[in-house]
Amino acid sequence: MKRRVHVLIMTILMIVLATGTAFADNREDTEDTEEYLVGFKNEAAVQAFSNNVTTSAVEVQHEYENLPVIVSELSTEVAQLLENDPSVEFIEKNERVYLDPLVMNNIQETDIPKLEERMKRGDGVKIAVLDTGIASHDDLHVIDGVSFVSVEPFYRDLNGHGTHVAGTIAAQENDEASTGIAPNVELYAVKVLNGLGAGSIASITNGVDWAISNDMDIINMSLGTNTDSEALQRAVERAHDHGILIIAAAGNSGEADKQHTIDYPARYDSVVAVGAVDGNNERASFSSYGEQLEIMAPGVEIHSTFLFNRYERLSGTSMASPHVTGAAALIKSNNPELTNEQIRKRLNTTATPLGNPFYYGHGLLNVDAALD
Repeated sequence: MKRRVHVLIMTILMIVLATGTAFADNREDTEDTEEYLVGFKNEAAVQAFSNNVTTSAVEVQHEYENLPVIVSELSTEVAQLLENDPSVEFIEKNERVYLDPLVMNNIQETDIPKLEERMKRGDGVKIAVLDTGIASHDDLHVIDGVSFVSVEPFYRDLNGHGTHVAGTIAAQENDEASTGIAPNVELYAVKVLNGLGAGSIASITNGVDWAISNDMDIINMSLGTNTDSEALQRAVERAHDHGILIIAAAGNSGEADKQHTIDYPARYDSVVAVGAVDGNNERASFSSYGEQLEIMAPGVEIHSTFLFNRYERLSGTSMASPHVTGAAALIKSNNPELTNEQIRKRLNTTATPLGNPFYYGHGLLNVDAALD
């Protein structure tokens, strides 16, 4: 390990010399930089890099608490130097992530499973909703939140997507609208996408890292990208190893002419990939498919909380994922001894088969069977 750190420091010296010379030759003609995620072999290498790089061509923007990964502004030259360093396991551009366009319809009632009085309704289960934030709403009780969107340093939702997702999980009981599947959960708003529904691999990885540090039980990610990221994969694997159940939308690319259309992070083995069915329990035309698809849930014209204390009806696998998250919370609250993998297995083995697993996974979420 000492040799690796020594080699890294030599790389840092090369970076300083290279960029220093460039700036001395022509300070106005500087090379453009981009954001990168840099994964090191260990924490010592992270500290060696962060503590020794002083050149203005390298800006360390963030260090993750639970991963030997940093987000840094780098020139192409510096990125190439780091890529060849033995202390660096991977380096990748911080790609942008965008929500799929939402299908919006008139508000109608949607059936939410009703529990017996003896059942706990998510009590004591901590859920992190990684999304656009959660807006203030009479039917939502948010314990706390955090934002990883620099231009929106608050967890309040400016988009509506995250608020809708949160309502499916945990909307409070009332006489006017649908109740969330697990209304007694401890709900945390983790903003990783801005008001336009845009974020990055780094911001999502930030959210997962925060969930690990704050001992969440379940992460819901009603988002996705077609970009495979080593940083994000390692983050969800670390969260899984920490005992967190990770549930994500499979994606809305079901009409694409491809063999596999499931988004990341849902495609990773440590994540439960959720597809969407319509009111007839048929795969929604937009719902992504593939070998990693695990379970289906309602995802067409789902009624839930929205901005300005209103309710809205949206469609997408983003709307299906929180159904599974809510069901997982019910299982956890009534069976606190179960691990994340045991809850996952129960969800899958009690699902109602619908057809070819490539398009339907294990089948339709069956909350009643999962709780028996």
